[in-house]
Amino acid sequence: DALPLGELCRNKTSNLAGVVRIKDIPYGTTRQEMTAFIGRNAQILRQPEGSPYHAVHILMERESGKTMDCFIEVTNPKEAAWVARQFGRRVEQKRPPKVGDRQVEVLYSSQDELMVELFPRAKHVRWSNGEPVVDRSERKYYEDRPAAGFQGFLHPEELVAMAKHANLSERYPWKAVEEITVRERRAIYDCAIGLMKTLITDLRRANSKYSALLPTPALLQELAVATLSCPGFTEKQKASI
Repeated sequence: DALPLGELCRNKTSNLAGVVRIKDIPYGTTRQEMTAFIGRNAQILRQPEGSPYHAVHILMERESGKTMDCFIEVTNPKEAAWVARQFGRRVEQKRPPKVGDRQVEVLYSSQDELMVELFPRAKHVRWSNGEPVVDRSERKYYEDRPAAGFQGFLHPEELVAMAKHANLSERYPWKAVEEITVRERRAIYDCAIGLMKTLITDLRRANSKYSALLPTPALLQELAVATLSCPGFTEKQKASI
């Protein structure tokens, strides 16, 4: 019992952060632009904790890759409610908020709503305070054919979405250890490693010529930090990075 061995994912605590949702943002909006939009008075959460990176989640359509909504995590729900009220007052004063040239809507949200949007294809799962509750009851697709039921939080074809969202591994429900298979964890790890190799190749080709729309060393560093701090990966996996 005294051996210093264990799985970090089992000790992962529930996320109690507040969430703000910005709807219908323009295509190509960056996380830096959304951080500036929400304002420096907002207490945006750091992710991973202690890192210089903000918990800003820009969601994309699975098929087209176009940006849709943005979720920003702040220190607590009271802070999220305060941010939403500030933008609501602007609307009342006939000064609707805009990102670029597009008018957007700023709403108070929750961890449950964020997780639903991050993992839209997770079947037979409801979210409670950001934690998954899997329904294992038997269901029928047809009278003589049972439904497939829960098949994981992230489908293989959705790994493309992970490649577009560097900190998705941080928001993955690793605490639900009984619901995540070794194959699923390996697929997420392989995707992260493959993305880092691709970024390294692209950065070498760029020859120190970067732009806002192309990969930068900062993006590679953020992905490496997210992977190394991911509680779902083993120490051996992290050491091989």
